[in-house]
Amino acid sequence: MKIKRRKFLKIAASFPALGFIRGPKISNQSEGNDEEARKLIEIIKFKYGEKLSEDQLKMVAEDIEANVRRKNILLSYKLSNWEEPDFKFQVKSGD
Repeated sequence: MKIKRRKFLKIAASFPALGFIRGPKISNQSEGNDEEARKLIEIIKFKYGEKLSEDQLKMVAEDIEANVRRKNILLSYKLSNWEEPDFKFQVKSGD
């Protein structure tokens, strides 16, 4: 399926609105989000803590929390049967 540039831009422009429409549904799972984000932040602190200032750590933490929220928003959006991939890609060993 080939999509025209104008239609793509219209669709892409509507993505921020999806976050506002679907946002409240995700807020019920905030405990799981917080736990996952907290674990990822702890890993970053352990691995790079001495190399990053407090401001940099705060910025990284905000980015991680935003990425976890976005991941959950994308996972909560159910695809119809015709929208899902036809196959699951798997790498085979070199036998």
